[in-house]
Amino acid sequence: MSNKSNKSSRREIKGSPEHLSKVFERLSSTHMKNYLDFYKIHNAWFEITGKVSKRSKPISLQKGKLHIIADSPSVAQEINMMSGRIISKALSLGIRIDSLYVCIGNFKDKAKTPKRDNNLQLKPFTEGDILEEVEKVKDMFNDYGLPDDVANSLRRLYVVYNKRFNLKG
Repeated sequence: MSNKSNKSSRREIKGSPEHLSKVFERLSSTHMKNYLDFYKIHNAWFEITGKVSKRSKPISLQKGKLHIIADSPSVAQEINMMSGRIISKALSLGIRIDSLYVCIGNFKDKAKTPKRDNNLQLKPFTEGDILEEVEKVKDMFNDYGLPDDVANSLRRLYVVYNKRFNLKG
């Protein structure tokens, strides 16, 4: 009886062994494959499109359809005209693209956008700074017959605006 249970617990091997990459490719979802293919296209975008890459960007790849955003109609037209070249270059990377969808929009590549120097950013105003400046312009909004709360709000706004844009009041 124990001999029979040993046989049933063994795994049956069907067919010949496969390479791990083939198993992974067969078992991976379409979504994962699309993501990996899109990643390849995104990284090789300059090599695929040339100068147009500075004014366009691939945004997704779904079921063989590459979605691209262009910053102007002329760039979108240029991408459409070079669609055959884009598809063949992608195929040379091992990525099958059936069609392109180009839309026009505004984009910035956050990874390539230069970071601002922290010294250029404004320091927040303290309540004391604002109150001190408000006292200096106390009489400025009295002649308009405004309620006190509105006049105080206008004074604060005036002070913050002048401080923000380095204007002399």
